[in-house]
Amino acid sequence: MDFYTKSDIQSSIRRVDELLGCGIFDQENAQNPLVQSALTELLILVRDLMAKSRIYAEPVEFTDDVNVTPESVKPAPTLSLSPPASTF
Repeated sequence: MDFYTKSDIQSSIRRVDELLGCGIFDQENAQNPLVQSALTELLILVRDLMAKSRIYAEPVEFTDDVNVTPESVKPAPTLSLSPPASTF
């Protein structure tokens, strides 16, 4: 991992800590117009960190503490982009 990438990861982690610690996500700030911006930034940072973990470390798995069985895995719903058939 090069210096730029390592610095970028450290900066992202610091920024996540800042966002979570600044109080913008506290209940009393629920109507603050900056909540949406803070959430958007947080999601971008976390997505970037997860992508880097796939490249430079082990990917983040969300099934670590979940028992996955064939019965618990359901296929994703399909989305049809064609218009519904006419009933006339």
